[in-house]
Amino acid sequence: MDASTPPGGEYLKLRDVTDAMRKMMAAIDSSNRVLRAITDVRGTALAILAPGGRFLSANSSAAALFGYSIADLIGKSLVDMVRDSDQTRVSEGFSGTASSAFHSFGAVLRGRGGRDTDILLHKQPIADSEGKFSAFLVVFEEPVILQQESLEALSRPQSEFRRLYAHLMIGQEKERKRVSAELHDGLGQALTLIKLMVEDSLLRIERGSVDEAIGLLESTVLRIRETIGEVRHICNELRPRLLDDLGLAPALESLCRQIERASGKVVVIFDCRVREDEVPDGLKADMFRVAQEAMNNVVKHAVATEIRVSLQRVASNILLTIQDNGIGFEHLPLSADDASSSGLGLIGMQERVESNGGSFSLQSSESSGTLVSATWRT
Repeated sequence: MDASTPPGGEYLKLRDVTDAMRKMMAAIDSSNRVLRAITDVRGTALAILAPGGRFLSANSSAAALFGYSIADLIGKSLVDMVRDSDQTRVSEGFSGTASSAFHSFGAVLRGRGGRDTDILLHKQPIADSEGKFSAFLVVFEEPVILQQESLEALSRPQSEFRRLYAHLMIGQEKERKRVSAELHDGLGQALTLIKLMVEDSLLRIERGSVDEAIGLLESTVLRIRETIGEVRHICNELRPRLLDDLGLAPALESLCRQIERASGKVVVIFDCRVREDEVPDGLKADMFRVAQEAMNNVVKHAVATEIRVSLQRVASNILLTIQDNGIGFEHLPLSADDASSSGLGLIGMQERVESNGGSFSLQSSESSGTLVSATWRT
């Protein structure tokens, strides 16, 4: 969150903000509930508001919820961004007299694009060690709206939910191990080397070998630049920046080019016939990950020379297909027993698609390659 100052001009202390967050979480836990939904996959929509409801600071999730950049959101009044009938309640909720304790209430947000969104606001006063009130810490929460597919999913047998939960947990653990390995083997070693190079430079300076120290520091700067690139790569693996900045189609196009460059021998053809606004925001990350996993499988196992990725609308559905001309396989590992042997690649894609009410299919043979299909109803 960006640094900010309350109306009095004094900087908010991190200790006071942290204490307010602790009190807010305790108040939410004591009410025997959990946050029903986070606004996006990056995390909780969090902001600091001055008395009266003016934004002092906000994180990227809060800015995305309101349809602004962080810089544009700072200084705006929350009262002006809710439905007319809710303005009085919001104004009273952020008045100086409302600064005594944790409080939650609902309102209808009117975002930058004109779309009305029901939100639940959890606010906790920020006070210093002397109890002097300075601002509000606020979490914005969107309620979950269950669609028909989700309601039907609730009727699944308990054993199926356990199987789905097990696959998701195994998948999360594998992803944690992968990220941990990248941090330890790549980033960790790079930072250790940078530390040693800086220490060596200091010793050379102490001995009077300034020219040698300068040369070593120049090499250190190059190593730091490489490390920054590694950090960006890891961040992109966790959440593609293009997906948020430009949308699904450009992110998929970029992924296809990355696969081509990384393999050096596979041509990837991407065909998108769906507008960005036709794809629900909640499905974009899943579509990207399914395409990514399918193409990675092709590069690793299929001995293919061509991959065709297609995203198109079929009636009221959105269809994603990944077709290769590789060797394929006769046995389709789409059962729980195959999870460990297949590395959760194919079974993970199936569970990711079906967990959001979609359908997943796989057609493969040793002579015709493999076709991965995922369909979501919108």
